[in-house]
Amino acid sequence: LQEKLNRPVTIGKVGLSLFPLAARLDNVSIGEAPTFASQPPFATAEKLYVSAGLFSLLRGQVAVKSLRVEKPQIHLIRNAEGVWSFSTLGRSSTPRSGTAPPANSAAPPETPAAAESSQQAGPSLDELRIIDGRIALTDMTPKKLSGIYDHIDLTVKDYAPNKRFSIDLGVHLPG
Repeated sequence: LQEKLNRPVTIGKVGLSLFPLAARLDNVSIGEAPTFASQPPFATAEKLYVSAGLFSLLRGQVAVKSLRVEKPQIHLIRNAEGVWSFSTLGRSSTPRSGTAPPANSAAPPETPAAAESSQQAGPSLDELRIIDGRIALTDMTPKKLSGIYDHIDLTVKDYAPNKRFSIDLGVHLPG
């Protein structure tokens, strides 16, 4: 997870259930990127419940069926240049040689079969639930959009790329 996110990750106690196949992770923390050094980590959660498909694991792939996050706290920072801290998730802080195409080259056109396979390869979830979340904004640009958004409850059901899904959101706004 640290390699995928390019951030330090800590996990407290871990529990496992075989029927249904699920894991409970306590005190999960994802650190902030070094260029956005801040006192609180980028994200924390008291509890994280993950349910995976058994048959996908037998095929050597991890397919997350549902995800429930209790009391997550996310600290979003926008630096003076207008770059958000979440924009570096999963990206290396140092560019790798040979990975970017030359500026004057165009990408080859995508065939319909390739487009369909890339759409099917996206993540899907039966259910995502966020319970009593909190988002804190720190804005270092002249716009100063700082604030705290608390008691966020979110439920997303039947999510898959390029398909309709349901969403239910509740949030207390500042003031």
